[in-house]
Amino acid sequence: MGVATDDVARPWGVTEQVLWLDLVGYLPDDILTKLDRAAMAVSLETRVPFLDRQVLDVAWRLPLSSKLQGRATKRVLRTILHRHVPSALVDRPKMGFGVPVGAWLRGPLRPWAEDLVSVVVSSTTAFSTLTLFGAPGRRTRAGGATSVTLCGMCSCSSPGWTGG
Repeated sequence: MGVATDDVARPWGVTEQVLWLDLVGYLPDDILTKLDRAAMAVSLETRVPFLDRQVLDVAWRLPLSSKLQGRATKRVLRTILHRHVPSALVDRPKMGFGVPVGAWLRGPLRPWAEDLVSVVVSSTTAFSTLTLFGAPGRRTRAGGATSVTLCGMCSCSSPGWTGG
């Protein structure tokens, strides 16, 4: 495999091969699919301007040294952004965006979640009740049983629990 740069083909190194695999596999089969499904679910029109054919053609023809410097990526883009955007926004680490599931489950969706997950098991089993939304590690007395909170969301109560 090779890529044309100034009409001269050069062999691809490992980094270019990984970039190509991301471009033809990971992006369309994972990232762009998730973006499309999430956008369609809320009737949102999305754009991916850096995947414009002309932008990709220019970016692909740049030498690798223009794209990477040590662990710093997107050198050309960062250089241009520094002219127009505060450095604090350009130089910060990658940040995802979280869905506030915890707040929803502790707030407006709590009754629904409790109805959905509440399980009553016979008192002869080790765990007689599953209750949602305790604080991690907190132990309380509930109906004569000690309740031990697990994984921050579920607490298991059983008359067999002792101590603490």
